[in-house]
Amino acid sequence: VFKRNFHLWGVINIKQSSVNMVPSKVEITLRKADQVAWGKLEDPNYKPEPEPVEENILEIPESYQPDWDINDDDISDSDEEEAPEVTQQKITEQITEGLMKKQQEMQNSKRKEVEEEMKRVMEEKRRAEEEKRKLQE
Repeated sequence: VFKRNFHLWGVINIKQSSVNMVPSKVEITLRKADQVAWGKLEDPNYKPEPEPVEENILEIPESYQPDWDINDDDISDSDEEEAPEVTQQKITEQITEGLMKKQQEMQNSKRKEVEEEMKRVMEEKRRAEEEKRKLQE
């Protein structure tokens, strides 16, 4: 299963976005929530966390020989491929879940920016009123 986390420049409107799967490709159509120009598709300020590397995995003894023979008794019904429509539904759900999470993060970020701006404006207003009172005294 392929999984990709996108860190987009702006907010996506999930209700107007869609996913179309065909045997040779997956088409993802995303609609911007705000009709503004993005500098790039992905956010250039996003810094991914480095993935930890386990050193034990890389150390394989030279004498190790894997047994590639598979006995027919080892194969169960659960090993068969899932129906394409089930796989498509799972991929669509994963993409939708990722998009919803990203949109929520963007909304929270915007909300924090607006709150900070409101605090700054209120502080400036309070200072201006204090100055005005001092001048009147």
